[in-house]
Amino acid sequence: MAEGRDPISRRDFVKLAGKGAVVAGAMPAVLAACGEDAPPETVVVTSIVTEIEERVVTEEKVVVETSIVTEERVVVEEKIVEVEVEGEAPTTTMGMREAGLAAENGADLLIYAPPGREIPTQWPGYLGRFPEPQFAATAGSFASLGELQLGAIEPDIWNPCFAVFDTAVSEGLVQPWNTDLIPNFADLNPNLTAATSRDGQQYAIPLLYGLAIPIYRADLYTPKENSYSILFDEDLAGKVTWTDSAEWFVVAGKLPENNVANPLDPTEEELDRLVEFLKAKIRVVPAALYSDLATNQTDLATGNIVASYVAPTQWIELTRQGVDIAFVTPDEGFIGFSCGYFLMAEADQYYHAHEWVNAAVSVEAALTISNKFNFGNSNLKATAVDNPLLVDVMGLGNPSALDGVSLLDKMQNIDRLNDAWIEVKAAAGV
Repeated sequence: MAEGRDPISRRDFVKLAGKGAVVAGAMPAVLAACGEDAPPETVVVTSIVTEIEERVVTEEKVVVETSIVTEERVVVEEKIVEVEVEGEAPTTTMGMREAGLAAENGADLLIYAPPGREIPTQWPGYLGRFPEPQFAATAGSFASLGELQLGAIEPDIWNPCFAVFDTAVSEGLVQPWNTDLIPNFADLNPNLTAATSRDGQQYAIPLLYGLAIPIYRADLYTPKENSYSILFDEDLAGKVTWTDSAEWFVVAGKLPENNVANPLDPTEEELDRLVEFLKAKIRVVPAALYSDLATNQTDLATGNIVASYVAPTQWIELTRQGVDIAFVTPDEGFIGFSCGYFLMAEADQYYHAHEWVNAAVSVEAALTISNKFNFGNSNLKATAVDNPLLVDVMGLGNPSALDGVSLLDKMQNIDRLNDAWIEVKAAAGV
């Protein structure tokens, strides 16, 4: 972009697009200012075409007006152009994409993500084509949610885990992605993309996933049943670790004895019962709930802790170390989670955000994520991982691998659950 020229925000750009003839004059100027060749003719797209970019197609034919400018007069030709409603996006979308990228200052792209996501190997194919984006480190999904609710930071992209999905969407913090601008979206696990959509809109792009599994030292303990109940076994008092998270209402809610119809969204009466259950059972936990994965892993390796609730990455690492560790396949069905990307409602770098996310969920990026963190990745084509256990345990490449999994992405009324969790901890003095 030429120096001294203010970038056009995506919101202003869309407003211009709706005005038709105004855009005809604006587009060549924007492209020329950014060093791009102006198009050979001036094309005015009506507001219906603008709606195609938003995927709200209501007609199969769209009027396109071509203006031929001469010294004496303007001749307007009107013709009917067939628009393909199904299948690939119309070329108009791509024209909007190129013009949108040119109108934005890509150097201002701000990504609010966990530490480490700034490493370019996690978004190959973006650097070199566009300016390097800026990163701000989150301190966890719920902490970053609080910062965004307060307006303490205003990123374009936010990278949490999706237990915050309902709050983020319901409060209008985020806007839907245009998946036509994310070609790699077609390769993502449909279970994960369905869990992160609402009312036909794709509000999040999943990057990685895990299963929340009960693991135990097989040489020190024999489970009475294949169930999440081992995490509440009072025979293991002081030898079980829990995470500090409201998802324990989901864990407890899956137990048949608690009779909760939908653990991801308990009724008020069900939640009251779960609060009392957890107050009674939290005494199996040592003095503190764990947040440090490395310490928890060490405690399991030494036998200080006998059972825990973890992602498969810890089971894999302990297995590599030769620890006699096993995991339960719960009769109640697994709990799972995914993490990935939201597009913030006030994002200025709309088109660069789509380009960056497309790179971040590519096969190359997905393999980097799985090999570095031992998590499942959302890209069904990314199965050539270093550790074959990931394919076997996590079901990489299998679109039905997460069938029947209770994804925390679907948790509802998370603020209510957080308040109830604070009550549980206060009663237990934890």
